[in-house]
Amino acid sequence: MLSETLNIIQKIKPQKTYLTHISHTFGFHEEIEKLLPKYVCLAYDKLIIHE
Repeated sequence: MLSETLNIIQKIKPQKTYLTHISHTFGFHEEIEKLLPKYVCLAYDKLIIHE
């Protein structure tokens, strides 16, 4: 499922993407972020996004 999501993101080519509603079965936040491109991040509780 993550690979499908990353394929869609790659087609859309946004400047920044935050993934939400990630399952606990994916693993730890730090481990997942290492697998993501720099412009894709995992959202987390109390995240504040500044423009």
